[in-house]
Amino acid sequence: MIRQYLISYKQEFMEKRIDTIQSLHKIELKIKENMEFLRLIENSQDKVYDSFSPHNYSVNNTNYIKMKGLKKENESLQKALSDTKTEIEEIEKKIKDLDAMIQYLNHTAKEEMEYKKSQEKKIERKIELENELQEFHL
Repeated sequence: MIRQYLISYKQEFMEKRIDTIQSLHKIELKIKENMEFLRLIENSQDKVYDSFSPHNYSVNNTNYIKMKGLKKENESLQKALSDTKTEIEEIEKKIKDLDAMIQYLNHTAKEEMEYKKSQEKKIERKIELENELQEFHL
């Protein structure tokens, strides 16, 4: 009964681990997308032309604001990435602990069954000896 509970509890953690790994991949993908978008914005700006052209100020300002926002978003995504990796490690540790408990219960149950079998054999042997003794007395 306890073993079944631990197995179902382990299953819940395994499902949570899968969900968390999927979240990790989404965060990594978003970081890559942001980095690529930042690179595209930086490459689209002509630094020499910008220095001499006051007409392009609003576009550059918009790009600058967008780049600043993406960099800030990446910082928060990096924090989320780190937290998610830590969460996965904690889940994996719990799964490992549950595996150890389940294995211990399996081993204990096996020993208990072997003990019961040996006790049954002793009782059977005792009954056989008593029967032989009764036959001998007759």
